[in-house]
Amino acid sequence: MSIFGKAKCLIGVHDWTPWEYKSDGHCEQHRSCKRCSRNDEQIAHVWTDFAYLAPGKCDQSRKCRRCAHGEQRKWHEGWTDWAYPRADDCHEEHACKRCAERESRLTHIWGQWQYEGPRSCNQIRFCTRCASARDFQPAEDHHHTWHAEQRIDCREMRQPCDRCGSAKSRDGEFHRFGAWQPAQGSAQRRCQDCGKVETGPATNAVGKAAPGGAQPHPGGAPAPNSMGKPAAGGAPQHVAPPPPPPSGQPTGLGKGGALYTEQSRGPAPGGGGLGKGAR
Repeated sequence: MSIFGKAKCLIGVHDWTPWEYKSDGHCEQHRSCKRCSRNDEQIAHVWTDFAYLAPGKCDQSRKCRRCAHGEQRKWHEGWTDWAYPRADDCHEEHACKRCAERESRLTHIWGQWQYEGPRSCNQIRFCTRCASARDFQPAEDHHHTWHAEQRIDCREMRQPCDRCGSAKSRDGEFHRFGAWQPAQGSAQRRCQDCGKVETGPATNAVGKAAPGGAQPHPGGAPAPNSMGKPAAGGAPQHVAPPPPPPSGQPTGLGKGGALYTEQSRGPAPGGGGLGKGAR
């Protein structure tokens, strides 16, 4: 036997001979593998058809044509329709048309589902025929009258039932963030309950002053240039006055065109007017 054939037999893929009866008058069959000589057996009867044993009875039998082994069964030929024998009872019956054997089953005629009580969402229904059978169904989600969701905290939303008072919860993040505030190259906002900080793009805080910085221009307008003129696309801006000159430098013109200094408040040399110090 080749290695490949041996491997096939190891995994149960045999090369079987045909089934053969061991002897006449018996139904035992056998076969063997052509490669590994493994044997296998089975019983294979040759049955006659089932036949009733007596009129008015539903017992049937059959026999094997080889070994005369027999089998029996009960086979009802047909049944009458199901019917209620009593008006106030929910047990139905039907009978075999051949042997009159009866079978029974319980079949209620249920009314509509209704709430178990004014403060309950469980469902009940009653049989409209016998009036004694009661069916119960625990409340499912669609039986409740759910109120709007209520925020419990930053991790839970809760929805109560207006009828029975039960509640269902939904987990997640449900923060109450304040307004966006400028930060270093971004914007931040803080939850007013748990303090969680959320960071976003700087554009979220447009129009708000950065901590320790100047008020941004409304609408994000560009800052003015050094000459007091707006940058491209911007509006004119006011320019802060220059710092005062050092002491002794001319600061302005007096009467008659004389130059005054911050120190003497008098005319500069060569000026045509008199200051306070020259009076």
